[in-house]
Amino acid sequence: MRNTLLKKASERKNENIDKLTSKEFKETVKKAKEMWIEFIPKKEPCKIVAIDSSYAEKKYQGMKLYGIDVFASDENGEKIFEKSDVNIATGEEDKVASNAAMFEMIALENTVDKADFVLVDGSVLSHNFRTKEDEEKIIPILENHQNIIFVAKTSNSRTHFDATFADVMYFNHASKKTGMTKILKTIGTRFTSKNITISYVYARLAADTQLLKIEMFGDGHTEEDFKHVIDHISYKSKHGYPYALKLAHNNCEIHVKDLEVIASDYGLRHEIGSREAVS
Repeated sequence: MRNTLLKKASERKNENIDKLTSKEFKETVKKAKEMWIEFIPKKEPCKIVAIDSSYAEKKYQGMKLYGIDVFASDENGEKIFEKSDVNIATGEEDKVASNAAMFEMIALENTVDKADFVLVDGSVLSHNFRTKEDEEKIIPILENHQNIIFVAKTSNSRTHFDATFADVMYFNHASKKTGMTKILKTIGTRFTSKNITISYVYARLAADTQLLKIEMFGDGHTEEDFKHVIDHISYKSKHGYPYALKLAHNNCEIHVKDLEVIASDYGLRHEIGSREAVS
């Protein structure tokens, strides 16, 4: 199998390299450069609370064991909020991700008035607008609190350039310096019954580090608004990433090994796994 795969990779080498050197790729990178605003963040002191959630599941034949945790931390590592759940569910249910999103909304409700900025890991659309119930809970929170900022480490969005690769790739090639793009917007009803607007930029907090997608709810945000946010979330950042978000992630992350310990405690060690037939 490995030899077959390597042979296929060799056959497609030129084809795939051409995608990164094509006229379309170069022209799109040029467009991205024209949208890049270079500036050095001022690193303004502020109070930041960061929220991240994690979930994992271990599937058996006919059921699954899952765990969820959401953690809110300030930039000094102090716990501001935490909520966890462990349960056994039927194998057909797929509510774990939605429940994790719901936990994030509960965390928002409990932290939004405790910081100058509340940072939430991920995209506001993909992480929170999953059901009508989610929408009804989160939209009023976002409408009434302009200090909630969503920060995503990755993005597959192709809505701006509509090119071969995701928009973030072209901005990554456009500049390695600190700064941000011009404001972009997502308008629609992808996860909600309402027509909403999400304003966002791709930004780099430190030179030669990864791009972050920074989102703010609503319309009417200016470039100065985003620069103001970047100035503050850069204050305590490490390798171009807000340190509070890293702390929140480290404290909420659930590993499969954690579930294996719980499974043993629950007496599930002899249950047949859903994928054992192909292992």
